[in-house]
Amino acid sequence: MKRHTLLSALFLIGVVNTLTLSVCQAQGGIRSVNGALGDVNTGVRSLFPTVEKLSAVVMAIIGVIAAIKVYSKWSGGDPDVRETAMQWFGALIFASIVLVVIESVFSPK
Repeated sequence: MKRHTLLSALFLIGVVNTLTLSVCQAQGGIRSVNGALGDVNTGVRSLFPTVEKLSAVVMAIIGVIAAIKVYSKWSGGDPDVRETAMQWFGALIFASIVLVVIESVFSPK
């Protein structure tokens, strides 16, 4: 779980860094940091609906995989079916709450 969080944070930092560099280069090199960050903010906000849809698709795929794993443990008679189900579905609930919070911060206004 920590590995996925770290990868997500690195991905977000990379996207912001790439957008900042591309905006600075497109404007002829040197620009004020506030202007470049404002442009990056606008760029990230415009990309958010696509990221939101992609996140929903990824969460749906993870939900299907979780259901299959829980069913296979249940039909196999494993004693820790409840624990496995709570872990998978708790992670999905957490991801959906994080998506709602991020939406409130980055959604286009």
